[in-house]
Amino acid sequence: MKLGVLKQVPLREVWKNEASDFTTWLVKPENLKLLGETLDMELEPLEQESRVGKYSADILAKNLNTDQTVVIENQLEDSNHDHLGKCITYAAGKEAEIVIWIVKKANEEHRKAVEWLNEKTDDEIAFFLVEVEALKIGDSDVAPNFKIIESPNEWAKAFKRGSDGISETGQLYQRFWTEFVEYAKTRDDFRRRFKTTKPLPHNWMSFASFASGCGLSLVCNTFSKRAMVKVYVSHHSPFHEVFKERYQEIEEALGIEFVCGTAKDRTYAVVSDFDIAADESKWGACFKWFCDTMLRVLPEAKKLTNG
Repeated sequence: MKLGVLKQVPLREVWKNEASDFTTWLVKPENLKLLGETLDMELEPLEQESRVGKYSADILAKNLNTDQTVVIENQLEDSNHDHLGKCITYAAGKEAEIVIWIVKKANEEHRKAVEWLNEKTDDEIAFFLVEVEALKIGDSDVAPNFKIIESPNEWAKAFKRGSDGISETGQLYQRFWTEFVEYAKTRDDFRRRFKTTKPLPHNWMSFASFASGCGLSLVCNTFSKRAMVKVYVSHHSPFHEVFKERYQEIEEALGIEFVCGTAKDRTYAVVSDFDIAADESKWGACFKWFCDTMLRVLPEAKKLTNG
């Protein structure tokens, strides 16, 4: 058997310009998927050159596995202090929960800086330092390759793959939603208004739209240890501006406070601290909170769509 020799191709031969070539290439869903597979995330692009004051984050995305906001900063050179500062600035400006810094080569001082950030910040934000390389064998096409240099310890544990192809966290989510569906069947008040969907190994369960481009979903995140009832309003919805301008009416009517997303597709989340991985005997309390909160939020949300 004849084996080829794997060779590295200079990044600037593949992407001459960092912004117009590499970022424009990476933001395409099929390419962002390659990065996501390396990090055990399902990344959805939201915006390229997303404004943060007078600056711009290279890519704003969402991790569909956890419904977290992701900032991606690209650097086709060795890591430097300037881009480390940009990562922190953009994370703050976008209220990001995941920061991915992609570089040609990670210097040791910056690797240690990212490690320190992961150790000293709470579990609601995660920093990743990733190297990108371009590879080919002989005259083959160039293939991009991402290598994780630094990541949160808990992330690696949470997404350890099982033999069935579903992560341990995914199995936990699927079991959680399966039990939620069984609980929901015992709630006549909930069943009259909502139809549950098939339990999947994801951290959310979505429900049918209550108005054009508007829906409700449940989220339970092992990483941030939070449970959420979310009102989702697509930027294509005729009610997008209505919710943006009047969501406080729901807060006042119910005595709650929304955590509002900043992406084009707006989300308004009622949040409760809850760690589903800590004690499964307490899941019932979370199921009850989910149902009670959805039943309270739905009528008020409908009022905004009914004028």
